Amino acid sequence: GLQVTGHTLVWHSQQNAVYLNGLVNPVTVTPSATNLATNGGFEAGPDAATGDIFTGWQDLNHSNGTFTAATGTAAAYAGNRALQANVTTAAQSYNLQLLMRTPIPVTKGNTYNISFWIKGSAAVTTQFEIRSSDAAVVSYQSAPVTTAWTKVTYAYTATGTTMQLAFDLGANVGTYYVDDVGVFATTTTTTITLTAAQKSVIIDSAMKKYIVNTIKHYSGKIKTWDVVNEPFTDRGFLRTPSTYPIPAANINNQFLYAQYIGSNAYDQNNYVLKAFQYAKAADPTVTTFINDYNLEYLTAKADSMKALVTFINKNGALVDGVGTQMHITLSTSQANIDYVFKTLASTGLKVRISELDVALNPSKSAGYVADATALANQAAMYKYVVQSYIKNVPIAQRYGITIWGVTDTDSWLNSAAAPDYP
Repeated sequence: GLQVTGHTLVWHSQQNAVYLNGLVNPVTVTPSATNLATNGGFEAGPDAATGDIFTGWQDLNHSNGTFTAATGTAAAYAGNRALQANVTTAAQSYNLQLLMRTPIPVTKGNTYNISFWIKGSAAVTTQFEIRSSDAAVVSYQSAPVTTAWTKVTYAYTATGTTMQLAFDLGANVGTYYVDDVGVFATTTTTTITLTAAQKSVIIDSAMKKYIVNTIKHYSGKIKTWDVVNEPFTDRGFLRTPSTYPIPAANINNQFLYAQYIGSNAYDQNNYVLKAFQYAKAADPTVTTFINDYNLEYLTAKADSMKALVTFINKNGALVDGVGTQMHITLSTSQANIDYVFKTLASTGLKVRISELDVALNPSKSAGYVADATALANQAAMYKYVVQSYIKNVPIAQRYGITIWGVTDTDSWLNSAAAPDYP
């Protein structure tokens, strides 16, 4: 039946780099603010000890009206209760006054954000005040009232070591409601920058989670995986920020695991080694491959591949095979093709051609049309690749040949602007 190969688990390209970079980027933290106002929603009360209608709030003056509790979700802005002030005769604002019973400790010179919601039976302007432990300083502030709930905010700079908020609601005849009173200390945001060690742990964990979860999800369905794809630059170096600076246009879809896990060194922190360890731990029965391109263009890259898989398998039988993509052209060196197969076969691992195609228009000439000679030369190159593979890779190590694309129309090399016939 049809065998499906998983391609690919760890790759520098086509990654969700926005997510991965977000795991290790500096984080701005704003501490959650604590409401310093006691019973700001007027939900608690009456208070048996003080006789206050609302716990924590003192009825300081009611010479021209009364304070009551408005109950029910329809009457309150939030919760089940709100302060209701009933003004029967117009007078001074302070003739109907509700004051915080216990002063709030504050730091002199610091700023505190005061907020509350208010509405009334008519559109008027009322007043609230802020009393300081410095008795000489009282801040009087206007509060616009409409027939709909309106939020009032005020930034108060403390002039003493305590403050008390009071509502002065006696100026205008009518019914007024206050709810959801808040007093909050101004918070300072902090930027947290992770250390290199912390970043390494986070990216390592993310890589492991993805590998393990993906392999287990397809357990029994996908039995072969390209665990790591294209780890090398064309010169045979592991991709790191110094050997492969990510182009600005690809910053959101390319990510270098070696930037955080290991480096160019072949040691226990090498991300390629770890990727294969995680894959085999997730399912020891899967066949694991490492895959790369242009091994036939620069033989040093094929040598680097051999050195890497040799190092990895010294830490256990982790890599089962090596894939060479072989996106080649008519001018590709046949000697180099032979060299790649011999070098990969010398590892003793399975060898496969994973993405074979032979481009006829590598220069991307507009309007190119393949003639009979080009097609014949292409057929000869395909034949040479297959014959070299059979000649240089022992039968027990041959894992197969995959043509990259079903038809010319499907090929990644073909476009309307620059046709190709691979």
